[in-house]
Amino acid sequence: MADNKNMELNDEMMAKISGGKSDIAGPKYEIGDSVKLKFANEEGVVTTVTGFVDDRRVTAAGWEYLIVYEVNGTTYEHWYPEIAI
Repeated sequence: MADNKNMELNDEMMAKISGGKSDIAGPKYEIGDSVKLKFANEEGVVTTVTGFVDDRRVTAAGWEYLIVYEVNGTTYEHWYPEIAI
């Protein structure tokens, strides 16, 4: 361990030390984009709902999007990970 105390750090190492998220790609969706969400009920019936991206944020796990959508006259807004859209 003592041998490493004066080693040079590269950009990737510095990003990890400083809490950077250098390994996360850019966002897939832009604010205002139309997206489709799929929901399945207890019987396995899948319903597709169209919504739009109202906000986005990056977390340690990747991008999350605030999706606004309407079902039966009620408007909902929830955060979804990119993989769920």
